[in-house]
Amino acid sequence: MQSCVVHIDLMKQTLVACLVFGVLQFGSVWTLRADAEQDLITILRSNRSAVEKCEACRKLRLAGTARSVPALAELLGDTRVSQAARYALEGMPAPEAAVALRRAVSGLSGALKAGAIDSLGWRRDSESVRLLVPLLGDSDPTIASAAAGALGRIGGKEAAQGLSEVLDRATPAVKYRIADALLQCADRYRAEGNPEAANAIYNMLMRRVESGHVRVAANVGMILAAGDRAPTVLREALLGRDETAQMAALRLAGELRDASITGVLTDLLPRLSPELQVGVIGALRQRADLGARDAVVGMLGSAESSVRVAALLALGVLGDSSVVPVLVEAAKSPDEAVQRAARESLAALRHGDVVAALVTHIPKCDPAAQVEIVRALTARNERSAVKDLITLAQSDAASTRKAALQAIANLADASHLAALVELLVRTKDASAIQDVQGAVESVAERISADRNLDVTPLVKALGTSDAGTRGPLLQVGALFAHERIREAFRAALKDQDERIRVAAARALCSTRDPELMPDLLDLARGTKDADIKSMAITGCVRLVSDERAGFGVAKRAELLEQVFALASRPQEKKAVLSALAEVADPRSLRIAEEAAREPDVRREAEVACLQAATALAGSNFELAERALDKLAGEAAEAAVRTNAQSVLKRMKSGWLCTGPYRVAGKQAQELFDVVFPPEEGNLDRVEWRRAPGSPDLSREGEVDLGSVVGGDHCVVYLKTRVYSPKDQDVIFSIGSDDGIKLWVNGELVHANNAVRGLVPGQDRAKGKLRAGWNDLLAKITQHTLGCGLNLRIIGADGAPISGVVIDPAGGSQR
Repeated sequence: MQSCVVHIDLMKQTLVACLVFGVLQFGSVWTLRADAEQDLITILRSNRSAVEKCEACRKLRLAGTARSVPALAELLGDTRVSQAARYALEGMPAPEAAVALRRAVSGLSGALKAGAIDSLGWRRDSESVRLLVPLLGDSDPTIASAAAGALGRIGGKEAAQGLSEVLDRATPAVKYRIADALLQCADRYRAEGNPEAANAIYNMLMRRVESGHVRVAANVGMILAAGDRAPTVLREALLGRDETAQMAALRLAGELRDASITGVLTDLLPRLSPELQVGVIGALRQRADLGARDAVVGMLGSAESSVRVAALLALGVLGDSSVVPVLVEAAKSPDEAVQRAARESLAALRHGDVVAALVTHIPKCDPAAQVEIVRALTARNERSAVKDLITLAQSDAASTRKAALQAIANLADASHLAALVELLVRTKDASAIQDVQGAVESVAERISADRNLDVTPLVKALGTSDAGTRGPLLQVGALFAHERIREAFRAALKDQDERIRVAAARALCSTRDPELMPDLLDLARGTKDADIKSMAITGCVRLVSDERAGFGVAKRAELLEQVFALASRPQEKKAVLSALAEVADPRSLRIAEEAAREPDVRREAEVACLQAATALAGSNFELAERALDKLAGEAAEAAVRTNAQSVLKRMKSGWLCTGPYRVAGKQAQELFDVVFPPEEGNLDRVEWRRAPGSPDLSREGEVDLGSVVGGDHCVVYLKTRVYSPKDQDVIFSIGSDDGIKLWVNGELVHANNAVRGLVPGQDRAKGKLRAGWNDLLAKITQHTLGCGLNLRIIGADGAPISGVVIDPAGGSQR
C-alpha cells in the first residue's frame, strides 16, 4: 500500500540519518561554547561541502541552542542537507526549532515538506495540529500520509478528532495510514490511564475500517484497556464469531500476567474449534503455568493431528515426570509431526525426576518405546543413566540394544570403564559383540588422553584366555597409551594360541601409542601374512602422521623411510608417499624421487615430490629448485608440471628482500620518508633473503610480500641487479601495494606514497640503464592487507626490449 511505502520511506530517512550522523545514545554529549556553536553556524552558511555541513548539523542536534535555528532553517530547502538540518531541529529542545519546522511546512513542497511534517511528529509538537489536520486532505498522498503519521505521534483530542473526521473521505492508501495514526492516539490514551477515550477510538475503527490488521490492533487495545475485566473480555472474544477479536485474544493470552487467565483458557479449551485450540495451547505453553498440564494432556485425545502436536509441544514446558509415559508412547507415532513434537518435549522436560521416570519406565514398555527412552536420555545428555543403559545394552531385542549402545557411546565417561569392559567380556553373541565393541571404542576415544585414567579393569580383562573375548579387548586397548597395556600387547603377540596372536597383531595395527612403533615395525618386517603386513604398514603411516604421537620432522622422515623400505604393494607405497609429502625433510624428497621411477606409483611419487620440494624451498633452496625443475619438465601429469612451474616462479622472483622495519606509533605513510639501514648506503651490511614471487604465472615481475611483512604499517626493501646490453633510456612500469620508492644505481627515480592495492602498470617512471649490471633498490610500504611489487622494464617508446636480465646475484656467474 502506498501509505505503508511512504511510512517506510520516512523510517528509512530517519535510519539513514542515524547512520550518517551517529546514533544519539552511543554518541558523546557535546558541550558547545558559544564560539564553537558560532563556528558551526558559520559552516552552515559557507560554501563548505555537504558532508561538512551534515556533520555540523549532527553536532548542533546534540547541543545546539536557539542561536543556530535560523541557520538550520535556511537549509531545509536544500535537498543535499535538508534531512540533516531537520534531524538537528527535531532533537533540539528550543521552541524556536518547532516554529522553524512549522514555517518550513508552509513554504516547502513534495518530499522536503513531508520530511518537515515528519519531524514535527517526532517532536510531538501539539501546536502543529491545526497546521497538520488540513494536510490530511492534500492531493499528494505523500503529504497526507506524513501528516497522518505526525498526528498519530502527537496524539491528543484535537489530533484524534481531525483524523477521525477525514477517515471516511480519504483514499484507500491514506485511509489505512490514518487508521494507524488513530490507533496510536488510542494507545496513548490507554497508556495515560484514559480507557474510555481509548475505547471510543477502538470501537470507531471497528465500525468504520475493514482492514484486518487494524481491527486486530483495535481488539488488542480494547482487551488491554479492560484492566481487571481483561480475562472476561478475552473469554468473550474467544467465544465470539469475530475472527479479528479471536486473533487479538490469542495474541494477548500468553502475555497477560493475570493469573486467572490460565483458568479461563483451560476452561474454554474443550469448547473451541481445533484452530483456536492450537492457538490457546500455544498461549498456555507461553504462560508456562504448570496448572494447565492436565487440560493440555486431555487434548492428546483430539482427532486433529495439529491439536495433538500443539499439546505435545506444550507438555515440554508444562509437563513433569508424570507425562513421560504419554510422551514416550507418542514418540512411537508413525505421524512424523507427532513423533517430532513428543521427542522434543521428552528432551525439554524439567519438572520432577524425569530421569527416574524414564529409567523406571524401560521394563514396562516394548522395544520401540525403549528405543525412544534411550533417544530421550541421549538428547538430555543424562550421564547418570549410563548404568541403566549398560543393563539395557544386554537386551535380546536388537533395536533396543543398538540404541542403548549408541547412547552409551555418547554419554559414558572414564568412571564407566570397568562396567563397559565387563559388558564386553560378558557379551558372547557374535552379532552383538561388534556393536558393544564399537560403543566401548567410542568411549575409549574420548577418555584415552586422561593420564590419570585407571586402566586396571582393561588390563585384567586382557589376561583372559578366551580368544573370542580377548580380540575385541585388544582392539579397545589399542586406543590407549599405557605401559601396562603395552605389556599386555607384547604378551598377546607371543601367546601360544594362534588366534590370540593374530588378534593381537591386527589390534596392534590400530595402536595410538607411539611407544609401540618399534613393535609395529617388527610386525611389518616379520609377519608372513601379506594382509597383516599391509595393515601394519598402514598403521605405521597413521601413527607417524598423528601429531599427538609427538614425532619431530626428522624422526618422522626416518620412520617413514623404514616403512617405505618394507612396502611391496603399490597401495602400501602410495600410503607412505602420501605421508612423506607432509614431511619437510630432504629424505622425504629423496624417497619420493626414487619412487617416481616406479610406473605403478609414479603419479603419487611426483605429487609427493612437488609437496616436499615446496615445503623445503625456504630451508634448502637448491635441493628444492633441482627437484622442481625436473618436475616442471618431466612430470607425467600436466597439473604437476604447471604447479612446479608456479612454485619455481614464486621462488625465483628475481629479487632479494629485507625487513620488515617498523617505528612504534607510525603508520605506513609516515614511514615512507623514514630512513632505515638499506637506505644508508652499504647494502652488504644488511641481511637479505630471497623474496617470494607471485605463484600466478601470468604476473610477470611480481613479488608477493604478504608472507614477509608479518602485519600492518611497516616497510620492506627489495634489491636486485639488472643487466643491459647497452646504455639506454627505459620506462619502469610499476604496480605496488602500498607505497613505492625506486632507486636505480643510487638515484631516486620514482616515489609515490600511496595506499592502494597492486595493479600492474599503476605508475610509470623514466630512467636510464647503463651497459652492464645496474643496481635496483625498492622501498615498499605496507598499510594493511596485501603487500607486493610488480615491476617491468620496457623501452622509452613503451615497447618490449630484449637483452635485459634480472638477476639478484648480479652476474657473479658470468
